[in-house]
Amino acid sequence: MPNPIGLSDQDTLDSLQNIQPQSGSLEILNTTIKVDGNTAYENIYTFNDPSISTVTMTDQQVAFVKNGKTYILDFMAPTTDYNNEKQNFDIILNTLKIK
Repeated sequence: MPNPIGLSDQDTLDSLQNIQPQSGSLEILNTTIKVDGNTAYENIYTFNDPSISTVTMTDQQVAFVKNGKTYILDFMAPTTDYNNEKQNFDIILNTLKIK
């Protein structure tokens, strides 16, 4: 999505740093990583939401800005399967190229 009018890439990136997960979630990790050479904020948390699943889910959100556009990637899996799926999520993050 394009950055909000009047916000620089850095201002937009700063606003993404603390994306708030849904109420009742438990934060596991809040860190900075690189995606396609760009600074990205990674937030991982667990939550229960009966409208999505009957099991506890782990959600990994990665947000970054490139060329005036904001990218938010959302990877989700049941918490019991998350570690197995994380390697697939990492392949996507490590090979993603934005033109």
